[in-house]
Amino acid sequence: MIKLENKKKGFVLAETLVIIIFILIIFTLLYNNITPLLGQYKEISYYDDLDTTYNVYQYKKIIESDSNYVNILNNDYYIINCSDLTNQTTCNNLNSILDFKEDDTLMFLKTKTETYKNDSNISDEIKKYLEYLTFKEDENILLLEHDGYISYITLSDTPKEFTSDYIKILTERKNKTCKTYVLEDGITYISGKNTCINFNYVWWSGKMWRITAIYPDGSIKMITDKNITNISFNYSKNSTYYDKETGTKSFVFQFLNEDFLDTLYNKGEDVIDYTKYWNTTMQSNQDISTKLVEEEETLIPTTISPIGLLNSYEYYKSYQNTYNVADGYLNRFTYWWLINRYSQEQPWDVIYDGNSNNSSTVNSFGIRPTIIIKPGIIFSGQGTYENPLTISYDYPKATQNDLLNSRYSGEYVKFDLDNTNTIYRIVSIENNSSKILSLKYATYDETNAETGETKTSTLKKFGLTNADITYGLGTTNDTWDYYLNNDWYNNLPFKNKLVMGTFYIGKISAGNLIYKLGICKRESIDTTKNCLTDETKRVETTFTGYVGLLRYGEMFATHLHQERNNSNTNKNTYLLTKYNTNCLALTNLGNIFISSSTELYNVQPVYYLNSNVKILSGSGTELDPYIIS
Repeated sequence: MIKLENKKKGFVLAETLVIIIFILIIFTLLYNNITPLLGQYKEISYYDDLDTTYNVYQYKKIIESDSNYVNILNNDYYIINCSDLTNQTTCNNLNSILDFKEDDTLMFLKTKTETYKNDSNISDEIKKYLEYLTFKEDENILLLEHDGYISYITLSDTPKEFTSDYIKILTERKNKTCKTYVLEDGITYISGKNTCINFNYVWWSGKMWRITAIYPDGSIKMITDKNITNISFNYSKNSTYYDKETGTKSFVFQFLNEDFLDTLYNKGEDVIDYTKYWNTTMQSNQDISTKLVEEEETLIPTTISPIGLLNSYEYYKSYQNTYNVADGYLNRFTYWWLINRYSQEQPWDVIYDGNSNNSSTVNSFGIRPTIIIKPGIIFSGQGTYENPLTISYDYPKATQNDLLNSRYSGEYVKFDLDNTNTIYRIVSIENNSSKILSLKYATYDETNAETGETKTSTLKKFGLTNADITYGLGTTNDTWDYYLNNDWYNNLPFKNKLVMGTFYIGKISAGNLIYKLGICKRESIDTTKNCLTDETKRVETTFTGYVGLLRYGEMFATHLHQERNNSNTNKNTYLLTKYNTNCLALTNLGNIFISSSTELYNVQPVYYLNSNVKILSGSGTELDPYIIS
């Protein structure tokens, strides 16, 4: 037998040691080179975050407008404090908003210089950051180190991030407990709980808005934060928002694109995107989560309808990230209309608990106007309710001693001599007089005949009998009209600022629910503006006095309490307009109903102000109303 010899041998010890040493050398080289890169990546992750970039942009706007700006530019670099600026108050206010800390640094730098490297007042983190950057030789920058993050902008540029890109990144910000958006077909829908969505508030044209979607081209859709008024959708059994074939306009279409559009800055010309459309396609017998198809005849261009409403699918997207529709950020616990049809006879709407529904067109629900903003619009602010975003194209800010009648519908005011802390809202400017609405109910002291105890009440009758439905005919304090224009008026601390105004008392009926009948004659219905200025088109029944009410379909003729946890106590509120032989009233859930005049309900007083009323201070928002003299 032949024995085969195995000539294959293993590694000897020396060879094994050589290989191990070689591997260790390779590992050491990799470690020494890659580890610093990982550290650098960790450091860089604290650079150029959008929040810090946005904050430094806010400082840039203040510094550039300051008279000491030129002196700062004369330095190679300069660490800026509020004491260096002429406008120290504004700088201090901004520091307070941004929570500027002792360790934070705001610094001007000419990038061609290196003298800053020897300055012990400049942190090592800033020095590392500047080494990481690549500049042109002649760039001037403003740099901010805030909360451990560092960002800069050049003094010559306006970063694109402060258009829709900024909003989008805010929306997609990571949050351990909140989902804030849904991405679909390139559209970023803001979606989530009310407690999570506190970055999409916009103050524009005297109204607070909420951003709902950002489109791939940078255009933005936003809706008013609250109902603007309450009206019927259309004539009975006709749920078409706008008929492209016949040009027939629903009541809602008319209000949005006549009455409401008139209250916007430059009628929205500088802001609204006229290349878009509203999808009013019918979504019947389907779940609201079913995406709407696009049918040519039901796509309404923004050139025809600059203002629209959300459709049912867009509303669904707003709460898709919640377990309970009631928690959605758009839920105001009131009724409001959506733009598309559930059937030929019924539009979609949202009810008080946030669920979607389909209702008769003759119901009077809330209107939440919606607009699409063109790409490239510049925003400022933080997007919170306290510090909302603002748009570059807007009404000029009021200054001290400006006349109130130079301001705009929707802005908020307070009287300097009123210790009740009542806030009012500008409804309109009529005949050089500001028409304002109280955001508190009128009250009176009621004495119990048996106990003699006195309590404050907000409930009173419209008329003594069911036939008393015309405001202004009352003769005792038992009815709102008489009481408001006598005891109530005489006790107002600012009554010398009021003038007698004309309140128009129209009438609607089951056959014709168009809101314009609150001021227009039935036989000559025109735009509200034309009826207001042309006496031949106005209703003949009027009340002239110091204190009135809002009419049906007027701006802000909607329920006062549009907040969460809205209680079911008696918050029904009378309106001025008649319904056949009855009165109209708003419920606490924000829909309108027909009522007897002898019911005990609330009212919100409405006044006309002297043309010489001036603004003392404030910015006109709900949290910072104009203080008027």
